[in-house]
Parts: sequence; structure tokens; C-alpha cells
Amino acid sequence: MISSTPATDVHNVDVLNAIPADTKKIVEIGTGTGALAREIKKQHPDITYVGVEISEDYYNAAKAYCTRVYLENFEQASEALLAELADCDCIIFADVLEHFFEPWKALEHLRKQLRPGTKIIASIPNVQHWSLQFRLMNGDFRYADTGLLDRTHLRFFTRSTMIELFTHTGYNVEKITPRIFAFPQQDMMLKKIQEISVIYGIDPNVAMHDAAAFQFVVTASVP
Repeated sequence: MISSTPATDVHNVDVLNAIPADTKKIVEIGTGTGALAREIKKQHPDITYVGVEISEDYYNAAKAYCTRVYLENFEQASEALLAELADCDCIIFADVLEHFFEPWKALEHLRKQLRPGTKIIASIPNVQHWSLQFRLMNGDFRYADTGLLDRTHLRFFTRSTMIELFTHTGYNVEKITPRIFAFPQQDMMLKKIQEISVIYGIDPNVAMHDAAAFQFVVTASVP
């Protein structure tokens, strides 16, 4: 995993809402400044919240909200960190898996450390978003400091390949929720995608649904 995307103090509300109410212990991979931990602790102050950060600055910031934080690369997890996973109820990857060199290998190895029923909640950028589809038509594939083409992203996923990411590594996908934000010209562009999908024999409703989501939040579990 390479350097992190610039962190903010804004938490992902859809990830927060996906966390089961009876969760007793969370391990968040890529804690950032601890914004999500902060919000969880407001609702459940007694929860055990373990953070994992590759950035020392974020590690220091997250310590204010987490029970404990590990400063390390999860793709090269220490024995101490692996031991933390055995009794956790929920693992969170909030905009993290796209930064891994081998997210498939990381998830497969993770599954072997977890007890059945453990939840995985991951938010992942959607490369099928309408804005990227139209940029590609114009040959415009340029990395940026943030967003779908964040220069620190190593892997790119659509809704269908997100599902494959989890099912092919041994998890049950329970739910996948689109995160749709209002952008200028969005309705018009989605209408164009609907028209193009009909020409190519693609289900227009699926094409529009998958193009509207900026991210998806995946909830999966260990069988």
C-alpha cells in the first residue's frame, strides 16, 4: 500500500450506518484522523475500537479516539495485529482497498483470521461513475490529488467487480449500497448512458444505477 489520500475530519455516514448495533469490537484499517472512530464512540463509548494506520500523522491523530492504534501496513500485518482480529465483530475498510497492491490476497488472508459471522464493511470508489465514462470518451484519464482518480489509487473497481472481490476471496456479500451525490449535469449524463446502453443491448436501468454511484458500501461476512 502506498501513501494515503489526504484525510479529513468528515466520517462516511453510510459506513457508520452499516455497522451493526450490537458490535463490541471494531478494527478499522486506514483510520485516517479517527473521524469514524469519534462518531462511533459518541454512540457506543464502551466499544473497543482498534485503528490501523500507515501514516504517522494520522496514527497520532487517531489515538485521540481509538482504544489503540497500530502504525503499520496491513498488507504486511504484524502478529500482534493479526491477534487483534480473532475476537473482533467488524472490520472496516473506508476507502482503503483501492490503495492495496493486492486487495484480493489481503482479504483472503484476513478471512483466515476471523471467526464466522464477522462483518466486513468497505466503501470503494466506483470507476464506472458517469463522470469517468465521459472523461474516457474524451481520452481524459488524469490522476489528481483526490477523487476517483486519486493518484494513490492502485486498483479500480465497478459494482460487479467489487462483489467478485469479496465472493472470490471467500465472503458472503450481504448488501451493496450506492453512494450518490449531486453533480452538475448528472441527470443529463445518466440519460445519455441510458440511451447508449439500449444501443448496446445492456439493461438501461442497471447501467444508470451503476453509473450514478460515486462509491459503493459493501457489507460482507465470513461464512
